[in-house]
Amino acid sequence: MPRTDAQGLGGSVEPGEDYPEGALRELEEETGIKSSDIEEFRMIGLFTFKGGKGTYWENGYEIGYFDATYSHADLPPCNEGDISWVGLDQLDSLDILDDTKAAIELFKEEVFGKVIESPYVGEFLESGRGCTDTILLAN
Repeated sequence: MPRTDAQGLGGSVEPGEDYPEGALRELEEETGIKSSDIEEFRMIGLFTFKGGKGTYWENGYEIGYFDATYSHADLPPCNEGDISWVGLDQLDSLDILDDTKAAIELFKEEVFGKVIESPYVGEFLESGRGCTDTILLAN
């Protein structure tokens, strides 16, 4: 039976790195895909969750989202688990974190396949369920 849980690539920005540098490093660490194998790399979103007392992420967090075009048909071997391409039409069947699901919904309508002037910036809002599943855009 195929797995239905999913998560995009992720990690932390190291001291001295900016978001794009950290994203490219994490991409290679987690998938083996080198920055020389991708084109049209761009940041498409930067969203914060301010946190607060009683929330799961009390100190808050910030997530940068990126997209790019991969120039090879096959994915390299990966020691982080099984990686695979997933079509946009398949995302609803996967168990994706609520904040990322909200970001993907925005990107499906506003970003993928389109030119954007600058990344979307905004804030994840806490819902009644204690999750960050709503985005308030700043631009």
